[in-house]
Amino acid sequence: MHLLRLIASLLILFAASVPALAQVGISPAYHDLSATEAGKTQTFRLFNYTDEVKRVRVSLAPWDADPSNQPRLLPPGPTTLDQWVVVNPVEFEVKPQSSQAVRFSVRPAAELPNGEQRVMFIFDEVSPPSPDGNMRARFQFRSALYVQTGPTARKGDIESLTASTDGARVRLKNAGNANVRLIGQFAIWQADAFPGVEATALISGLGTPDAKLSRGQLIANSLPGTPVLPGETHDITFPFGPTVLKPGRYVLDLNGKLGDAVLDRSVEFVVGAAAR
Repeated sequence: MHLLRLIASLLILFAASVPALAQVGISPAYHDLSATEAGKTQTFRLFNYTDEVKRVRVSLAPWDADPSNQPRLLPPGPTTLDQWVVVNPVEFEVKPQSSQAVRFSVRPAAELPNGEQRVMFIFDEVSPPSPDGNMRARFQFRSALYVQTGPTARKGDIESLTASTDGARVRLKNAGNANVRLIGQFAIWQADAFPGVEATALISGLGTPDAKLSRGQLIANSLPGTPVLPGETHDITFPFGPTVLKPGRYVLDLNGKLGDAVLDRSVEFVVGAAAR
């Protein structure tokens, strides 16, 4: 048996309605572990907020990223990480308004090679046929497991950073041997109020009523956390949100971490008539 951990938790719904998405969940979104940590018991937890019993089956698959930086499932091989993951339980029921722990550990029969090993945990709902023959909504969660063996270097380089009224684009190169991602926050400032990249910091309580924006800060949110795998370069894009920026000059400011390094970057951009 195997188990796996996902990079950005992906929720895929087959023939499903939107409400079903909000009524089931999984935590954490992914696991990123050293080989020592992976050898100990770890846990995913599946939540069922509906009034129905949900039956779920777990499977595993090796994966990498396609040219669009989307997870791509690969066939298993004799030395792929899925061969060494022990999962318990593999099939189970989650009672209404309840949750179920799914435990796993990595127990390789041989020493894992240095570098990053990856496996995807796939949680499929097993739905019995409905009495009237109609198709029932089914969910699928994918959660990634990353296992780091040997010295780990998370080195990400931002090759370009651009912004417009539509959002931001970060060209991110992974020059290390483990996945890297933008972790932290972004903020949009009015350009004339921006205090400089070295004077900004993470906003305490972002996403809660306690969060307070500084004067001139118009928008703030979490960075997407999309991973880039070792040796790859990809564009990470994200919108600024529902707020429509009026014509003017602005600064996109990033704070947090990028791999093992501090993330502290900004770029000025213009919207509308101010661009002319």
